[in-house]
Amino acid sequence: MAGEESIPEWVKWLNEQMDMGLRSLGDRIDKLVTRDAFEQEQKRVDEKFGGQGREIGDLRAKLEAEATARAASELASANKQAQEAQRREGVQRQTNWQWFALFASPVVGALIVWVLNGGLGQ
Repeated sequence: MAGEESIPEWVKWLNEQMDMGLRSLGDRIDKLVTRDAFEQEQKRVDEKFGGQGREIGDLRAKLEAEATARAASELASANKQAQEAQRREGVQRQTNWQWFALFASPVVGALIVWVLNGGLGQ
Protein backbone atom coordinates (compact mmCIF):
# COMPACT_ATOMS: atom_id res chain seq x y z
CA MET A 1 0.00 0.00 0.00
CA ALA A 2 2.87 2.21 0.48
CA GLY A 3 3.64 2.29 -3.25
CA GLU A 4 0.03 2.48 -4.34
CA GLU A 5 -1.73 5.69 -4.70
CA SER A 6 -5.16 5.24 -3.49
CA ILE A 7 -8.09 7.47 -4.42
CA PRO A 8 -10.23 8.38 -1.47
CA GLU A 9 -13.77 7.05 -1.48
CA TRP A 10 -15.32 10.48 -1.47
CA VAL A 11 -13.40 11.35 -4.67
CA LYS A 12 -14.68 8.15 -6.31
CA TRP A 13 -18.20 9.00 -5.20
CA LEU A 14 -17.80 12.56 -6.49
CA ASN A 15 -16.52 11.25 -9.85
CA GLU A 16 -19.50 8.90 -10.12
CA GLN A 17 -21.90 11.73 -9.33
CA MET A 18 -20.22 13.95 -11.92
CA ASP A 19 -20.38 11.16 -14.52
CA MET A 20 -24.10 10.60 -13.83
CA GLY A 21 -24.80 14.32 -13.99
CA LEU A 22 -22.89 14.73 -17.25
CA ARG A 23 -24.64 11.72 -18.82
CA SER A 24 -28.00 13.15 -17.77
CA LEU A 25 -27.02 16.54 -19.17
CA GLY A 26 -25.88 14.90 -22.41
CA ASP A 27 -29.22 13.09 -22.71
CA ARG A 28 -31.06 16.35 -22.23
CA ILE A 29 -28.87 18.15 -24.75
CA ASP A 30 -29.50 15.36 -27.28
CA LYS A 31 -33.22 15.99 -26.90
CA LEU A 32 -32.88 19.73 -27.46
CA VAL A 33 -33.91 21.22 -30.77
CA THR A 34 -31.58 23.58 -32.56
CA ARG A 35 -32.75 27.11 -33.19
CA ASP A 36 -32.68 26.50 -36.96
CA ALA A 37 -34.81 23.36 -36.64
CA PHE A 38 -37.25 25.22 -34.40
CA GLU A 39 -37.50 28.14 -36.82
CA GLN A 40 -38.02 25.78 -39.76
CA GLU A 41 -40.78 23.95 -37.91
CA GLN A 42 -42.37 27.24 -36.89
CA LYS A 43 -42.25 28.43 -40.52
CA ARG A 44 -43.81 25.15 -41.71
CA VAL A 45 -46.63 25.42 -39.16
CA ASP A 46 -47.22 29.10 -40.03
CA GLU A 47 -47.39 28.24 -43.74
CA LYS A 48 -49.81 25.41 -43.02
CA PHE A 49 -52.07 27.68 -40.97
CA GLY A 50 -51.80 30.37 -43.63
CA GLY A 51 -52.83 27.87 -46.29
CA GLN A 52 -55.75 26.74 -44.20
CA GLY A 53 -56.75 30.36 -43.65
CA ARG A 54 -56.71 30.98 -47.40
CA GLU A 55 -58.69 27.80 -47.96
CA ILE A 56 -61.27 28.90 -45.39
CA GLY A 57 -61.48 32.29 -47.08
CA ASP A 58 -62.00 30.65 -50.48
CA LEU A 59 -64.69 28.38 -49.08
CA ARG A 60 -66.39 31.32 -47.40
CA ALA A 61 -66.35 33.26 -50.69
CA LYS A 62 -67.77 30.26 -52.56
CA LEU A 63 -70.52 29.83 -49.96
CA GLU A 64 -71.41 33.52 -50.18
CA ALA A 65 -71.48 33.30 -53.99
CA GLU A 66 -73.72 30.24 -53.81
CA ALA A 67 -76.04 31.93 -51.31
CA THR A 68 -76.22 35.01 -53.56
CA ALA A 69 -76.93 32.84 -56.60
CA ARG A 70 -79.66 30.96 -54.72
CA ALA A 71 -81.24 34.20 -53.54
CA ALA A 72 -81.14 35.59 -57.09
CA SER A 73 -82.66 32.36 -58.42
CA GLU A 74 -85.44 32.45 -55.83
CA LEU A 75 -86.12 36.11 -56.61
CA ALA A 76 -86.22 35.40 -60.35
CA SER A 77 -88.57 32.48 -59.74
CA ALA A 78 -90.83 34.62 -57.57
CA ASN A 79 -90.85 37.39 -60.22
CA LYS A 80 -91.67 34.85 -62.92
CA GLN A 81 -94.56 33.48 -60.84
CA ALA A 82 -95.85 37.01 -60.22
CA GLN A 83 -95.71 37.80 -63.95
CA GLU A 84 -97.50 34.55 -64.76
CA ALA A 85 -100.19 35.40 -62.20
CA GLN A 86 -100.62 38.86 -63.74
CA ARG A 87 -100.86 37.34 -67.22
CA ARG A 88 -103.51 34.89 -66.01
CA GLU A 89 -105.46 37.71 -64.37
CA GLY A 90 -105.38 39.63 -67.67
CA VAL A 91 -106.65 36.59 -69.57
CA GLN A 92 -109.36 36.10 -66.94
CA ARG A 93 -110.48 39.75 -67.30
CA GLN A 94 -110.63 39.39 -71.10
CA THR A 95 -112.60 36.18 -70.75
CA ASN A 96 -115.04 37.87 -68.35
CA TRP A 97 -115.61 40.72 -70.83
CA GLN A 98 -116.11 38.19 -73.63
CA TRP A 99 -118.74 36.33 -71.57
CA PHE A 100 -120.40 39.65 -70.76
CA ALA A 101 -120.44 40.59 -74.44
CA LEU A 102 -121.77 37.14 -75.36
CA PHE A 103 -124.69 37.44 -72.97
CA ALA A 104 -125.25 41.18 -73.49
CA SER A 105 -125.30 41.00 -77.33
CA PRO A 106 -128.77 39.43 -77.65
CA VAL A 107 -130.18 41.82 -75.08
CA VAL A 108 -128.67 44.85 -76.82
CA GLY A 109 -129.78 43.50 -80.23
CA ALA A 110 -133.33 43.02 -78.98
CA LEU A 111 -133.30 46.52 -77.50
CA ILE A 112 -132.12 48.03 -80.78
CA VAL A 113 -134.82 46.17 -82.71
CA TRP A 114 -137.45 47.33 -80.20
CA VAL A 115 -136.25 50.97 -80.46
CA LEU A 116 -136.23 50.82 -84.27
CA ASN A 117 -139.75 49.39 -84.30
CA GLY A 118 -141.09 52.31 -82.38
CA GLY A 119 -140.34 51.39 -78.82
CA LEU A 120 -142.83 52.72 -76.27
CA GLY A 121 -144.48 55.13 -78.66
CA GLN A 122 -146.71 52.58 -80.38
